[in-house]
Amino acid sequence: MFPIRYDDKQQLGKGDFGAKVENGELVLPPEMQPLVKQLLGSFASAQTFLGMLENFPTTYAMHCGWTQAETQQAKETLKSQLRGHIPDNEIDFDPPHVSYGFNGGPCRPPENK
Repeated sequence: MFPIRYDDKQQLGKGDFGAKVENGELVLPPEMQPLVKQLLGSFASAQTFLGMLENFPTTYAMHCGWTQAETQQAKETLKSQLRGHIPDNEIDFDPPHVSYGFNGGPCRPPENK
């Protein structure tokens, strides 16, 4: 896993996590630490950060005070920064589009006809 650390030199901006990759770590501004701790706890890594961002972008948008477009921009910038440091399949993953209902069986979105 690609660890996360925090540095006061990094600044959160509109549509920008203010992240950098340095010495095998994702370096984020300290403003991101409460969110990362709440969402990821001891599982925090660049991969889990990106995975949660893919699945719950509104949570990040609300924390950072961003629009959907700014959140998308930050995600794409982060992906570019991580490319070459972690495997592409951990950056460009396509999660299954299946959820599980009350009875534990798969619930699939209706097919387009």
